[in-house]
Formats: sequence, structure tokens, C-alpha cells
Amino acid sequence: MEHDAIGSRTLDGFCAEVRTRYAATWPPPETVLVQEFFAHFGAAHMGSFETLARFCSGIGIDVSTAALPDDMRGCNYRHAGRRAIVVAHGPAFILSREHTVFHELRELLEYVFQELGHPTIPATALEARAEAFAMHARMTAVVETAEYLFDRAHLLRSPWTRLCALGLVGVGAVAALMGCALLPQLEDQLDPQPLTHPT
Repeated sequence: MEHDAIGSRTLDGFCAEVRTRYAATWPPPETVLVQEFFAHFGAAHMGSFETLARFCSGIGIDVSTAALPDDMRGCNYRHAGRRAIVVAHGPAFILSREHTVFHELRELLEYVFQELGHPTIPATALEARAEAFAMHARMTAVVETAEYLFDRAHLLRSPWTRLCALGLVGVGAVAALMGCALLPQLEDQLDPQPLTHPT
């Protein structure tokens, strides 16, 4: 589904649209919220940390990296009317940067829903729900990218080249999806300290 340029889109506008669309069945399931997020903003801006950061900048959210306490993966805040996300900098966090941005985006979404007077979850459940949103969002981004690459591969003229390209895309997509699902366990192995996303 195509939408306006990302610069004209905001979290506030998205949350207002979701609230209107699901008023009769509030709140929507987390998977539905992810689907609505990608339908609203598009998937082309979600493929890497750099493109995700540019997307966030376009909707009024500054994304940066910084040295954070050992038990922090990221945080978000609001200052001078602009939202911001800070992602932990360092080799231990390189695999989880996109996940962290989506996690913090989900927390920012919830703050907007709260401002609208329609929270989707109790405050105590936000951390777990943001983790679920981040995992589903990253998996959705992988699927959207894989579908695009499959379409491109089908255009190759050589049957063998086309077959190899399709195989590589398929294997890459499966590996990426497994990475999305297993990331929390991998991080636990790399760092036994519980990692948090304080706001």
C-alpha cells in the first residue's frame, strides 16, 4: 500500500488513524499494530539501521548512538517538542540496533495512545509488548525485502542465474527470520546481564 512521503507522516497521525479504525475492537493485537505501521509508513525505509534512522528523522524522531550503561540497550525521550531515540553503541549491540529502534518506537507509540486517552496496554506490560512489536516488525521488514528481491530475481533471463538468485534470497530470508526470532536468546548468551530499554 502506498502512502504520502514519509515527511508528511507522524506518529501522532498514525495513532489517531489506528484509534479510529479499531475503535470498536480496541485495542488491536500487536501483530495488527505492526501491519498497520508498515501499511501506513511503508517498508522501504526499514531495511537497515541507517535507513531506519533516516525514516525516523523524517517523522520527527532523532536517532543516535551513544555509550550507555552496560544494562541498557536503548532509551527514548522528548525534548523541545522533538522525540529522540538513543541506541547503545558498541560491538555487543551491533546485531540488535534495528530491533532496539523498533522497540523504542513502540514505546513512543504507546505514549501517543496514552495522550489520546486510549492506551493499548497497562504500563507494566510495555516492555514485553515493545519487544514483541520489535520482533514482528523486523520479521515483516525481512519478508517485504525478500518479496522485492524475489520479484527482481524473476526478471533475470538466464534460468540458472534466476534459480541461483531465488535460492540465495530464500536462504537469506530464512536466516534473517531466524535471527529476528532468536535475537533475545543470542543477546543473553553474549551478555548474561539483563538488558533493558528504560525511557
